[in-house]
Amino acid sequence: MNAVVQSYIAYHGTRKRSTSAEVLKILQTEKSRRSEELTEKLRTMMDFKKSNPTLAFEGPEGNVILQRFQKLSSVLTEAQLETVDSRSLYESTKEIVSDPNKLEQFVETQLVEGGYDTTSNEREELKSRLEQLQLRRADRLREVTIDHPGVIVLEGEIDRLKTQISELDTRFAQTRLAIVEGQYLAAQAKEDQITKAFEDQRQEALSLNEQLAQYTILESDWEQTKQLCDILNERIKEVNVTEDVGALNISVLEAARPPERPSKPEKRRYIAMALVLGLMLGGGLALVRDWMDTTLRSPEEVSAVLGVPVVGIVPAMLRERNPSDRGQKVHLDPDSPAAEAYRKVRTALLLGVPNAEAKTILVTSPGGTEGKTTLVSNLAITLAQAGQRTLIVDADFRHPMQHLVFKTNGSDEQGLVSVLSGTMALEKAIEATDIKGLDLLPCRIQLMNASEVVNSRAFAQLLENLADKYDRVVIDSPPVVPVTDAQILSAICDVTLLVLRADKSTRKTSVEARDGLLGVGAHLLGAVVNHAARRSRYGYYAGYAYDRGYFGNGRKKKNRGSKAAAVIKD
Repeated sequence: MNAVVQSYIAYHGTRKRSTSAEVLKILQTEKSRRSEELTEKLRTMMDFKKSNPTLAFEGPEGNVILQRFQKLSSVLTEAQLETVDSRSLYESTKEIVSDPNKLEQFVETQLVEGGYDTTSNEREELKSRLEQLQLRRADRLREVTIDHPGVIVLEGEIDRLKTQISELDTRFAQTRLAIVEGQYLAAQAKEDQITKAFEDQRQEALSLNEQLAQYTILESDWEQTKQLCDILNERIKEVNVTEDVGALNISVLEAARPPERPSKPEKRRYIAMALVLGLMLGGGLALVRDWMDTTLRSPEEVSAVLGVPVVGIVPAMLRERNPSDRGQKVHLDPDSPAAEAYRKVRTALLLGVPNAEAKTILVTSPGGTEGKTTLVSNLAITLAQAGQRTLIVDADFRHPMQHLVFKTNGSDEQGLVSVLSGTMALEKAIEATDIKGLDLLPCRIQLMNASEVVNSRAFAQLLENLADKYDRVVIDSPPVVPVTDAQILSAICDVTLLVLRADKSTRKTSVEARDGLLGVGAHLLGAVVNHAARRSRYGYYAGYAYDRGYFGNGRKKKNRGSKAAAVIKD
């Protein structure tokens, strides 16, 4: 580092001396020309004095016009010197700008002297980035070849930074050249004005005394040239001293010495930065994932998004591929966790709404394949098992499924459409199922104008008649979002259950379905989450089978006696 400092001092001293040499050359050329001019004017003045021996001057201090003329001569001399200095600086700056090597020396000198204020910070930043890129390029070349894409990209960035630095230097030099040129033009204009006044005074002197004026002119020209030569001599001496000694006054405040401890890496700082960045990245990924994945995954999320209670959580039934097996899960496998989940929905329905206010129960969902048909059949079975005389009405005119769930043997014309059209009596259209206390009013015919049918007075009157004959009427309807049938049905039914499927139902469609139901005045009892992920025994469902003597995990209870078992069964 100490060697670098010494090299820096020597380097910039050499650059400054090079610039001083250019100025010295211009001054010496001007000095030679002015010396010849001074000799010629002195010879002319002496010849004029010899040819006019009777020339006399007025007063002890000379003529007033002469005194004024002398003062203008002095002022003109100073203006000419200023013009010479400005021109020499302009010519040297112009020559430096045209030479790239001298331009870099000039910019570095201006940086040291403090004349590069406007863009020095930007240039230092570009220099620092250039050094970093060069170091990175050197590091990459230790690992890869020069034609590697990464090295090529770094070289392109290095060339771009060099071009930017060169453009900054060029703009700065051109700005300096414009400033110097302006100073030179101003000095020249000032000299022209003084010269004009000087010439006017000269004409006045000539009109007063032509001989005296001629002599005064010769003498003033000689004095002017002599003063200019003296000043040029002084400037040449100053430039010589500057070139010999050096224009930079650089002092080393503190010599470099080996560090007592390593400065990098700062472990605490980097660990803290890594923790903060890790937290920010993790939070950002979580937000992005939450933003991109709009599906509802848990009952808690369903309740928070929709603002309605979750009245039931039905686990996934992966083995039951047949609609009948899924739709009669409570009847075919009463000890399963799914059957117990449907019973919980029944409990929430019976305890949440008085019997007189929950005669007609509509089950719907935001979209298709979310499990509403399966919930209708299993919920109706649990109600029938609880002693409620129950009827399933398949009001999904667009995709009826209940006749397939219960495998009824009726004809294609037997069903809800025939009753509404008046071609069949209601008693003949209703079919009994294998479950005691459960009947079915199927819909085997698909209708294109289903919304007009469910919105008719005949359909509303039919529901009123069925509510008088049965304790509970469970209605299977189309989805809410695609068609308007469910909204019409919810407006005339006592309560409505909204069925959602975990990991399938989205927030947007679920909220749209809820708003559509509430918008028509539906009594939305709550939501049922289908296909919920299995949790521990303390999670969403336990699956205990008390009436069979088994736990939900298949372990058999201890037999406490036939009498106790009979009491529990009863």
